[in-house]
Amino acid sequence: MRFINILLASLLGAVILAGCGVNGKPKSAQNTGDVTDAASGSQSGDAEKERKLAPDFTLADMNGKAHTLSKYQGKVVLIDFWASWCPPCRAEIPHLVKIYEKYKSDGLVILGVGLDKKENLATISKELGITYTVLVDDRSVTGRLYDVKGIPRTLMLDRKGRIAADHTGFAEGMESELEGEVKKLLSEK
Repeated sequence: MRFINILLASLLGAVILAGCGVNGKPKSAQNTGDVTDAASGSQSGDAEKERKLAPDFTLADMNGKAHTLSKYQGKVVLIDFWASWCPPCRAEIPHLVKIYEKYKSDGLVILGVGLDKKENLATISKELGITYTVLVDDRSVTGRLYDVKGIPRTLMLDRKGRIAADHTGFAEGMESELEGEVKKLLSEK
């Protein structure tokens, strides 16, 4: 009986870690800024003042080059926490590539923070045609700084390095919401 309980707890943990809730729908997004809240459709002009500065970190990319988050201030930054074994992550990435290619010349930076072995990240990056920067995390950023409990987790940072939106999970159709948030943040001065 103890084995069954351990097995069930492990399966439940895997579902939670994948960022999916009931019916495979993502956990609702939490907005911390004045980007439109998809659930309520509302905007708060004062919410920009309430945005919190994203914790700074430095991680190496796939080639070993160090990237420090605070060096991207002045740009809109989308941070995507993902892993090669996560189906919702793999579904979200092609949409992120399209958004990146469309808006990188306007000041969008995407940092894919991979929670996996470097070899696995390299394989999936090539397979999915990732053109943005992929960083390798040793769980110091996801665990200690950002307390990531489910993936994919997508954070949107404004040009001042503050968290404007925070989404956990991905379902088809969310890509238009993500693009809308990117456009809104890029329009802010």
